[in-house]
Amino acid sequence: MKRLLYICCFVAIVSCSSNGLNKPLTEALSVSELRKNLQKDKEFDINYEVYRNIGDWISKDNMRLAKWGNITYRDYERYRKIKLPPYESFREEYEEKYPNAASYRAQADSLYNHYKSLRPDSLVTLEFKNKTVFRSELLRYPVFNILVTPLKGPIDQFTFEYAFVSKIYGTKRIEDVSASQTRRGYRKRPVSSPSVISFNGDYLADILVSVSSAELLRDYDFLYKITNIRYKGENWSDIPFELKWAIERDSVSAYDYEQIIKTMIDTSYISLTDYVYREHDEILKRKEPILHALNDAYWEDYYKQKYGN
Repeated sequence: MKRLLYICCFVAIVSCSSNGLNKPLTEALSVSELRKNLQKDKEFDINYEVYRNIGDWISKDNMRLAKWGNITYRDYERYRKIKLPPYESFREEYEEKYPNAASYRAQADSLYNHYKSLRPDSLVTLEFKNKTVFRSELLRYPVFNILVTPLKGPIDQFTFEYAFVSKIYGTKRIEDVSASQTRRGYRKRPVSSPSVISFNGDYLADILVSVSSAELLRDYDFLYKITNIRYKGENWSDIPFELKWAIERDSVSAYDYEQIIKTMIDTSYISLTDYVYREHDEILKRKEPILHALNDAYWEDYYKQKYGN
């Protein structure tokens, strides 16, 4: 009877461990073990790739092996599946600790709406009218006459990129034009009403010297982008990237608001998302300190290798 009980226990142990999850991360699973895990977890192949990368990373350094060489797949699976309190359960606690969060959001919304009025393409339009050619003994270059139309009153200054692209290509955005075809122009004086302004092209290398004004109008699309503008004493280039990015997308998300607050209102601001992440991190660190240290060290090194310091 005892022998039978021993055999049954042994079979149960072997059966439980035959999926290979008791192996350290530094060892690969066999095809049979992978198959058994995939039968239970359809996404195991994705997780396994991460586990193997971590295992290889541990194996490359003796200190890492000393610290984490015995951690198994089962250990990491357990760490990955720790249940954390839901996001909303932290809201009341967060609002008590950070009572200014709501007012900051309103301030960020006001900043977004104010600076949205500085979006360059809402302030001025450009339209190619015709071309002449400047000639001297040493120089020869095209001069492009462009109609500049302020849309919301006088503009102080602006810079822009522009290109002439053959209509046969169907290109509609200057972002899709090669750098060799793109030119730059600038206006340093105010423009208060629709005005035709002349902008010099490149010198002898400019292929458009030999293209007539009529051909440009008939066969080419004039593409442009206002790269910077000064309007009512404010420069588009002075707006923080986070705010500018939201304005250019014409869409502002919760994440955008968080970045606007951190950049322009309160550098020490912590969003609810950041607060929950921090609290979750503390729970993981408390429950599984060794696995948490491994996870932190691996991903810190991963992003350092991928993106630099």
